[in-house]
Amino acid sequence: MADEKVMMGREPLLEHEKTKSIKQILLKSIAGVLLVGFACYLFLDSFTSLTPETEINLLPLEKAVNEQHPKKEVCDVSTGEWIPNPSGPIYTNATCNHIQNHQNCMKNGRPDTGYLYWRWKPSNCDLPPFDPVKFLNKMRDKSWVFIGDSIFRNHFQSLTCMLSKVEELVETYHDSAYRCQTLFSPNYNFTLAVIWAPYLVQYESIDSETLNIHLDILDSKWSSEYNKYDYVVISGGQWFYRSAIMYENNKAVGCHNCPYENLRELGVGEPYRKALQLTLNFMARAEHKPFVIFRTWTPDHFEYGKWYNGGICNRTKPF
Repeated sequence: MADEKVMMGREPLLEHEKTKSIKQILLKSIAGVLLVGFACYLFLDSFTSLTPETEINLLPLEKAVNEQHPKKEVCDVSTGEWIPNPSGPIYTNATCNHIQNHQNCMKNGRPDTGYLYWRWKPSNCDLPPFDPVKFLNKMRDKSWVFIGDSIFRNHFQSLTCMLSKVEELVETYHDSAYRCQTLFSPNYNFTLAVIWAPYLVQYESIDSETLNIHLDILDSKWSSEYNKYDYVVISGGQWFYRSAIMYENNKAVGCHNCPYENLRELGVGEPYRKALQLTLNFMARAEHKPFVIFRTWTPDHFEYGKWYNGGICNRTKPF
């Protein structure tokens, strides 16, 4: 989230709501490992806050996954530890040109490289190294999209770097800020995309401080594209910490961090749950049934402040 200076130049988290700090590069790595684990094992996480209708509609998908991949073969990559990895990463800033300049740690003078030599080890199984050839063969004639915030853009870029060991994907679309981007693999007929939708629901700016968020209207940037993809990875969370007025049926129903508004304080949890519920209900009711992965909330990764007022990321080992 720290790189989102375009959105009014503010870090979306409030100081008093800070979660446990984790070093940025390791935080994004573990989330990326979870996605790699999916590519290797194709496991499905279930979401526990569904309506009965959503649960019923998702049963055929869950049943199909369980039949295709018996539970004894499933690797739970969510529980484990970081262990040393002498072989190092599959790519670096010297071998991949998809790393944005302001996120290129080594190019910008970071002196240490030890943070590159770790890998995630699940507790009850082993996670093999990512195999770009195997992945592309599995994804032949298919499409994959990340829908969310800047963490997903990092995943998108990281996956692109790993796939570039086999083939350089061709860009077929990008918006003016490169927040939404689509790449294509001619040799495998594979499409990879990222769609910027930090709330999953519709929003617009009021001023430099506050947003309007419509909790009952999906963000059309992703909902209008949903039918195009075979694999959909969604997430949200951190951006709900921003000051915002919440709307339902075009009427203000409350707000978050708005002391000068005569509205009920909704906090973060309630709007976040409603946005997720609307999203999951849409997916359950849609005729198109891609394989959907929901990535849970990511913690903050700055200590002693924010990225814009002295916060630091000095940790060099797993936390």
